[in-house]
Order: sequence, then C-alpha cells, then structure tokens
Amino acid sequence: MKQLLFLLLLVSTVSFAQQKTLKGVIKDITTQEPISRATISVDGTNINTVANDEGSFRVILPSSAKSITISHLSYRSYNFTPDKSNEDLELFLEPGGIELEELVVTNIPVSEILQQVVGNSRKRLEKSLLLNTYYREFVKVNDVYTKFADGLLDYYVKRKSGASDLLVKQSRSSRLVDAGTTKREQMTDALYLFDVRDAISDAYSFKGIRNVLSSPNYNFELRMRTDKNGKSVEIIKIIPKAEVQKLLMEGTVVYDPATKLILEMDIKYSEAHKKYISEVNVLIMKFTLLDEFKKTGFRIDGSKYIMTYNKHRANFHAKMGNKLDDTFDFVSDIVAMDYKEGEFDLDKKLKYKEKSLFAAGTHFTEEFWKTNNTLLPTEAEEKVIQSLK
Repeated sequence: MKQLLFLLLLVSTVSFAQQKTLKGVIKDITTQEPISRATISVDGTNINTVANDEGSFRVILPSSAKSITISHLSYRSYNFTPDKSNEDLELFLEPGGIELEELVVTNIPVSEILQQVVGNSRKRLEKSLLLNTYYREFVKVNDVYTKFADGLLDYYVKRKSGASDLLVKQSRSSRLVDAGTTKREQMTDALYLFDVRDAISDAYSFKGIRNVLSSPNYNFELRMRTDKNGKSVEIIKIIPKAEVQKLLMEGTVVYDPATKLILEMDIKYSEAHKKYISEVNVLIMKFTLLDEFKKTGFRIDGSKYIMTYNKHRANFHAKMGNKLDDTFDFVSDIVAMDYKEGEFDLDKKLKYKEKSLFAAGTHFTEEFWKTNNTLLPTEAEEKVIQSLK
C-alpha cells in the first residue's frame, strides 16, 4: 500500500512538473500600449485564454504544447515556441497595417447578408460539448462596488435545444462587510439582470443582433478591410435611424468573408438615442435601464468554431417607495478555457440552480484564479477584489 501511495504521489508530482505556466503582457509594437482581449491559444489543442484590458495573461501549458499563437483582429498573429524562460514575457504584436478599407456596394441588402452570417454562425455553434470556462461578475450600487464572484464553471451544452446545464466546480464570492445587513442590500439580490446559467446560450443566440434585424429602425453599412498581406475581413455597421424617436442600439459585426462566420460583435445603446430612455413599471417597482453593452469574440481554427469570450454590462436605476432608490451596475465576463465535443450528461443533483454565481459562495480546493487560464484582473480590479474580502 505504501508503495502504491508513493507511486501515485510520484505520478502526480511529475504530471504537475510537466505543466508550464506562461505569463506575460501583450503590447502594440508601435505605440507600446497594451492590447486588450487578444486571444492566446495552445496550438494543436482546444486550450485558450484572453488578455485583460492591460494586456496581461496567463496560460497553463500541457507538457505536449509545442507552440502558442497570439491573435487579435487588428494585429498580425504571432506564433512562438515556449521554453523555460517564458515565465514573464513581454510580447509585441505588429498592427495589421490596413492597406485598404472600402465601402462595399452590393445588390443584396446588407441586412440580408447579416441575417445569413448570423444564421451560419449559429448553425456552426449548434453542437453538443462540454465547455470549461472561467466566469466572474462585479456589482456596483450607487457607484460603489458591493459584490464580486468568480469561479471555474463547466457548461454541458446540448445541441438539440441549445440550452446548457451548469456545474460550478470551484468558486469564491465576497461583498462589503456590512452589505448584507441592510434591507436594501438584501433586496438587490433579486435584481440580477444576468443569469449565469444562460451565459453560453446568451452568447450563442446573437439575440441583440437578431432583435435589430427584426426592426425597421436601422440602416446597415458593409465595409471590407484588407491588410498588407491581402487578408480581409468584412464589417457590418449597425446604424440606428436618426429620425426614430425611441431608444435604439448601435454596433458592429466583424466576420470572415470566406466562411461567413462571425469573429467579433459588439452592440450597445446608441448615444444619440439615450435621450429616449424611459422609466417602466415592473410590479411595484419603477425600473430604468440606463445603458447596456455586450462584446463577444469567436475563433476559427480549421474546422473548429468556438466562442472565446463574452463581456456583458448593464446599468439601471430601481425605485420602490422609500425602500429602494438606487443605481446598479452589473458586469460579467466569461472566457472559454477548453472544451470537448460530444454528448455529456451532468447528474441532476449537481446542476446549479441559482441566477447569480455569487449565491454559490466560496468553495474551492485550490486558488483556482492563480492556477488556471483565467481572465486576470487588472490592477484596479484586483484592488476592488481585495477591498471586498
């Protein structure tokens, strides 16, 4: 028995030693400024992570890793071989060098092209898989951070329904020390606009874009951007009609013209139409959605097509008599770290049933935010996290 235990310990130690942690910051070679949301991929695997707003990243490499690719739509991809010295890197990407950006005139309405691109992307995403992710959420009340939660989450995505079952593997949560002692703060627990259980289906559905396509209140503009190497992407700009006196959205969809697959999309409230924001009555509460923003990135790797990250932010004001009169800000980020295609079932007893990750509390066997391909906090975000402990 002692020999067996020793052998298991030895195998575990060797396996851990074979893994390598790659950390660094990604910058623009011309301006020296950090590059946000660059994708870091381990070639020959499904392992990914994303750089934060300061360009910082960390990726845990398997022993089989031979090369790493850094990619960003505005820059030339960079490929390199990791070695023992790659523990604190400063990587520089060369701007794509836009040779030409031109307005595309087509006989087909641009809205129909966007409809085709959205439909094709949704179809390619319709597959059963086990998606390993890192998820986090921040909450501010009246411009003061009150809650934070993050964790390692597995989504069991079903092809037929597009829905997914959620397993929270490890998590941590924190709030202001006295935040839970007031009735107001207790009431805010029910005001989450995001549902962590729907984080993947929300990104895969392109709901915001489809809502725009079903409305007569928008114009669309198609442009083609070509770099010095002749590589092109097409960009559809969503333009709200100026004469429409109601709240509308604006945004862009970047896609690969060869595969008709979306590479990146963002959609938000139109600045020019925010003056039409209005208060609505929800049961016994008056509710005003002040702003909303969503940005999602996707990656094409040969025949593979997968979401790499999704960021969602919403800002609203809620009033209920003299009990509640506050402004809330919710931000969630999800990063796809790895995935396996196929049918996988999750025990019903393990399915997460809460709307927010914060409700999962703090349960971890390791400091997962330090040992996985998570989205690193910026310096400012780390200060917030530490202040809520």
